Amino acid sequence: MVCARGVCVISDREASPEMSCLDEEDGQVKSETNPDASKQWWPSALLLGCSVLYGTNFPLGRLMNDALPASATSSARFLLAAIALSPFLLKINPAIRLQAMRCGAFTALGYISQSIALVDTSAATVSFLGALIVVWNPLLEAFVDKRPKGFDQAPQTWIAALLALAGVALLELAGEGGLGDLGWGDLWSVLQAVGFGTSFFITEKMMARDPSQALPITAAQCAVTAAICAVWALGDGLVLDGWMYDEATRTVSTLPGLLFEPSMRSVAAAVVWTGLVTTAANRLGETTARSNLTPNPDPNPNPNPNPNPNPN
Repeated sequence: MVCARGVCVISDREASPEMSCLDEEDGQVKSETNPDASKQWWPSALLLGCSVLYGTNFPLGRLMNDALPASATSSARFLLAAIALSPFLLKINPAIRLQAMRCGAFTALGYISQSIALVDTSAATVSFLGALIVVWNPLLEAFVDKRPKGFDQAPQTWIAALLALAGVALLELAGEGGLGDLGWGDLWSVLQAVGFGTSFFITEKMMARDPSQALPITAAQCAVTAAICAVWALGDGLVLDGWMYDEATRTVSTLPGLLFEPSMRSVAAAVVWTGLVTTAANRLGETTARSNLTPNPDPNPNPNPNPNPNPN
């Protein structure tokens, strides 16, 4: 690669803000701004936009749960998302099919936990505890990928995590009087961070393996989540709560009846918004953005994976 005044001798990824070059005139290595780095601003902007849209899930989830069983609204929501992305489901790479299904199971854990938590826990508290994802993911990297994630090895990770939690706390809990009494809703709120964080962790690995699979991976996540939510709705409607035995309740709680019931217009609009925009479109945007973000380099790479150089 040729730089402005010489031959590039050190070239990082396209997103690197600088590249070091050997100046042919004086033989010294000098740094220059990487002109390709500016092309990589959009993944961060896309991820930020997805986060803003995602924030609408909490008040709308509470709205839906106040009107209908949580299992019913979740099932309807993810059925819409799965249908919207179904044309891409068959295009998934067979090599990552099982991994995508596993990722979908963790996605379902995140969304179902969030929905259950919103039944009796404030949207602000659920949002704050869901932000624990910024702590859960570094722990996954440390214990699963064996990457050094201590504060002395990756201080920027933990400082960013603490700042993120502090920011969400100021935004969401300022008028709530703190977390209040801990209950089951708080546990479900923490589980949403585990589910979403693990699904993001697996998604990044799949996208690193095959960057062209953003749409099929998103379709698989939504399809698996829709299937699990359907099982939840059946169990809740037929066994636990029994709301499916009442014809009137069943009609307005399931598709397509929910969409045509005049008294449920606001709930139906929330189901459509959360299903098509903040689920299908948002998951696609997150997957695409994460596949184009430069990962944090391992500060202590080990070129020799075998700790014993002389196994014999």
